[in-house]
Formats: sequence, C-alpha cells, structure tokens
Amino acid sequence: MFMVHLLYIGEEILAQLFMKEMMEFGLVDHIRQQEGNISYAYYIPVDDPHSILLG
Repeated sequence: MFMVHLLYIGEEILAQLFMKEMMEFGLVDHIRQQEGNISYAYYIPVDDPHSILLG
C-alpha cells in the first residue's frame, strides 16, 4: 500500500482556488471513487493560508 501526501503551494489564494475548482469540476468525487482509493481530503494549515495539503 502507498500513502501519498502532496503539499500544494500557491501565491495569494491560488491554492484555495485549485481546491475549489477540483471540487466544482467533480474531480474530487472521481478520485475518491477510484478502485483502491482509501482517502482523498484537503487540509488547510492554520499558519499557512497559501498551502493545501492533499492526503
């Protein structure tokens, strides 16, 4: 089993726009439905509003 965490860093609000677009276009639901996928979630660090952790 592999567990991948990705830290997406964007200027200004680009990281949060990325997250919003992924959800609006249905890509998050598509990823969550993939065989073998256990989890797909976004986490916003409280001390870094320019980053999104995907895990």
